[in-house]
Amino acid sequence: MILYNTSLATDDTRVAVVLFGSEANVAGNLGRAKEIGWSSSAAYAVEEFVMSQGKLNRSQWDDEALAVEALRIAERQGSWDDDRAHQGRPWTRGFTLGRLDRAEWLAEIYYDVVLDKDRWVPGNIGVDRIVIGAPFWVRIDSNMI
Repeated sequence: MILYNTSLATDDTRVAVVLFGSEANVAGNLGRAKEIGWSSSAAYAVEEFVMSQGKLNRSQWDDEALAVEALRIAERQGSWDDDRAHQGRPWTRGFTLGRLDRAEWLAEIYYDVVLDKDRWVPGNIGVDRIVIGAPFWVRIDSNMI
């Protein structure tokens, strides 16, 4: 399961938080997602990186590039045809269970990188910084929706 959020830090840095966890840690029934659409060739490398808590990267991507791939997975996994068809409606993508407009969470962070502006065009990536980790807990209630 991937939880994804973008936020603006106090220094106006655009931050993407990408958390990888297990559906087994979620209370209640999330239902099943359709397994259709785009999936990243970097998925196995990202999984290995996350499973090692950011310590192991034996892939062709360096850690910063792997963080960008993790962000692409969070933003695009399961899309098909034109990605714009899913903008503002992420639940329409394959592999996607839904959208929470408001939630509280606590996570362990494995990797935190400020992207090199000479390497990554900020407008193409959409953020200045990527944070990758795993959730300890995620909470929503009727007052937060």
